[in-house]
Amino acid sequence: MENLCMLTTMLPSSSRAYVFGSFLRDTVPRDLDLLIVYDKLFCLPSRAYSLHEVFVAKLQQELQLKVDLTLLTKEEELSSQFAQKTRAVAFHEVFDGSRNSR
Repeated sequence: MENLCMLTTMLPSSSRAYVFGSFLRDTVPRDLDLLIVYDKLFCLPSRAYSLHEVFVAKLQQELQLKVDLTLLTKEEELSSQFAQKTRAVAFHEVFDGSRNSR
C-alpha cells in the first residue's frame, strides 16, 4: 500500500480532507467517513463531486473500504462547525507515512 498521504495530491489545491466517525474509533471499521472542505472560488459547488471523485475512488481502492463522502464549502463548514462537532481529524494526521495501514 502506498503512502496514503500522497493521494492528497489528487485533490484540488484548495481542498482539505478530514476523517471522522468509526474509522477513528474501531479496530476494524466498516467504512471511512471522509469530509472534504473546498473553496468555492476554486471549485464550483456544481463540480465539487466530480473534482474529488478520483481521490475518493483511489482511497476506496487502497483501503478496501467504502468511503462515505461529505463535501462542504469552507463557508458551510465554518457555519455548521461540522469538523468540530464530529471531531474530524486532518487526513494527514490519520494517514501519515508511519501509520498508513490498519
